[in-house]
Amino acid sequence: MFSLKKNVLLSLYINDDQASQADKPSERYSIAVVVINVTDVNNHAPVMGSRAYNVSITEGVRPGFTLLTVTAKDEDLGDNAVFHFDLDDSSNTFEVVTKGTQGEIHLILPVDREAQEIYVFQVRHKAKLSYTC
Repeated sequence: MFSLKKNVLLSLYINDDQASQADKPSERYSIAVVVINVTDVNNHAPVMGSRAYNVSITEGVRPGFTLLTVTAKDEDLGDNAVFHFDLDDSSNTFEVVTKGTQGEIHLILPVDREAQEIYVFQVRHKAKLSYTC
């Protein structure tokens, strides 16, 4: 997908150097305006605000609790800067909800330290990768 980034305005001037001085000078040239639209291409991947996070919670935290908010930034413009987060959690205990440039990580199942002491998973950001001409 492309989005407008910048307009460039040029004036094109055409002159008739072969016309004699006897001709009407005001009729020996013509001007046209050329507008060139330079568009942004979705060529930047989002970048996470941090490479690693460490969170501690206690047993008894209820599902729905927000554990952490992660952030990312995309240098593209407009729709090309839109991305979403997803989670690689094999335990299916957590979810991520995308809210603009932030991802809220929520607990969706109760945790029990005796059953599992540490959870390790990845949060990914995915840009919309659509190129159209």
